Amino acid sequence: EEGPGEAEAERLRALYEALVPYFRAEDDPEPLYAHGGDWEAVFLDHAFDETGRPVLLELCYPPYFTDGEPGFRARIEQVLHAKCGRGREYLFDWDEEGNVLTLTVLPPLPDDIRAQRFVTAPGETVLGFTGPESVRRTLPAVRGDALEDAADVPPVLWRTGPRSAEPHLLVLGRPGSGTTTLLRSIALQALRDGDVLVVDGSGTGEYACLAGRRGVPAVECGLGGALAVLEWAAHETERRLLSVHEARRTGRPVPEDVRRRLWIVVDRP
Repeated sequence: EEGPGEAEAERLRALYEALVPYFRAEDDPEPLYAHGGDWEAVFLDHAFDETGRPVLLELCYPPYFTDGEPGFRARIEQVLHAKCGRGREYLFDWDEEGNVLTLTVLPPLPDDIRAQRFVTAPGETVLGFTGPESVRRTLPAVRGDALEDAADVPPVLWRTGPRSAEPHLLVLGRPGSGTTTLLRSIALQALRDGDVLVVDGSGTGEYACLAGRRGVPAVECGLGGALAVLEWAAHETERRLLSVHEARRTGRPVPEDVRRRLWIVVDRP
């Protein structure tokens, strides 16, 4: 088997040296990791892309390394992430029995899935999509401009409802990172079986597509309007709670307008 080239060997040597402070014990008479040591004995397998960055690393480490502690694992993963190149997503597989760590570069996630009517169960909202190694479930989604073709992709789901442990969602991100796009997608999905109240703090018209739609009581951009609709939402929530309590007390069905969910989307208040 052909070994690594000169540039690849130098990169592996640098990775080895960077790991020495974390994998070496001072009282080890024959350390597997030592400055200037045999790095070739550590790397069991490796692969590089066309730019010379590692896409696969399989390395062994000493048995006394505490690989069962998340903090110690995290330090090793941070070092490898920095030395192998940022801007990519890595999968770290720790074989505690064999004392072997495998690093794999994951393929980029799909970025051509537009907002659409996803096939989900009641109470499920699609937040995004992930790799097939993360979840077993998939759902059909149209990718790109091929409207007639749907591909099965693994989703990231947010479950809401009476038994949900996470009924609220906080979306954080820098300007231009896609937070508004995510909230707009959630609002469009929520309209399937609920009402959506929107406060657009940026006032740039990102939610203009929702204005006037059935199930959208208001899309407010100004401070006065935002305060008014939020006050209305507080009273409406109280009214719904009282209505549910009264229905249960009298043994009657909960009114339809109360069963329909009310979503409140506040973007950049």
